[in-house]
Amino acid sequence: DPSLPENELLERVQRQTFRFFWEGAHPASALAADRRSVRGAPADELVATGGSGFGIMALIVAVERGWVSHTAALERLDRMLELLGTAQRYHGAFPHFMNGRTGATIPFSRRDDGGDLVESSYLCMGLLCARQYFDRDTPPERSARARITALWEDVEWTWYTQGGDRVLYWH
Repeated sequence: DPSLPENELLERVQRQTFRFFWEGAHPASALAADRRSVRGAPADELVATGGSGFGIMALIVAVERGWVSHTAALERLDRMLELLGTAQRYHGAFPHFMNGRTGATIPFSRRDDGGDLVESSYLCMGLLCARQYFDRDTPPERSARARITALWEDVEWTWYTQGGDRVLYWH
């Protein structure tokens, strides 16, 4: 609606973005769908790792805006971390797509079924934001921070230089 004041428009866009990640998340893992409506059952088990990083950051915004409680967001993050901790990885990097129930790789294309450094970096950025945000000295938050640290430190970023080149290769 072009007649909305800027702050109301931003609030609406932010809330709708959050709803995509909250209501459209995979029912088991709470990881982000690549594309889907917030209505109806998901068409498949596919989740996007990079999109999940954005979804994690949306959780933080939602807590700050009062759309969900701190506890509810932490519980959602815990579900994500459960699957991410057992998901199939390649030198620590996550695939572009994975099964939201099992963590198995869903190939991006016929010849591309390995680690995706770009998607993994988006996921890790979201995780690192959550690690910083959920900073209370409670067992659930200490556990979340430890699991996040283990996930991002497990990515062998230098392996993706292919022999020490001063560039990172996407796959």
